Amino acid sequence: MCGAVRCAFAIGEEKPVKHARVQAIGERWARYQPSKAHAFWFASGCVALTLIAGFSFGGWETRATVQEQLTHAGTSARRQLASALCVEDFLQAQNAGAGLQRVKDAAWHERDDIVAEGGWATLPGSNLPNYAVAEMCSAKLAQLDASEIASLTQSAEMRTTR
Repeated sequence: MCGAVRCAFAIGEEKPVKHARVQAIGERWARYQPSKAHAFWFASGCVALTLIAGFSFGGWETRATVQEQLTHAGTSARRQLASALCVEDFLQAQNAGAGLQRVKDAAWHERDDIVAEGGWATLPGSNLPNYAVAEMCSAKLAQLDASEIASLTQSAEMRTTR
């Protein structure tokens, strides 16, 4: 059946089985020699995980996101400054007490219209009122109480006399 070469299987002989010694992980690690493909995929995986962790949890941001945040912060700062000037101009008006009472008595959605119609939310160099500034200004005016009004009008008078 096997021909000239004696076949162990054909005649029923058993081959001696070598029992492999179980190697510790340290020994296997010391003997491991990665191929170029293994090294490439390992490095690619590390880069991908670093990018995912950095942008998700590390606080990294793209240039476009930072630019958008800067634009929003600048716009918000200008509106806050303009609304502070709006409040000051409102309180320096001749009939500030009556106007403030009118703002406080109005419904929340009508307050910005009152401030805009009075011209306090119109920025220099513009003919139209800025409704975002009018909304912030009317909210600040509605929160003022009598003691704050007196101190603000006195400080405004002191600034105008200088």
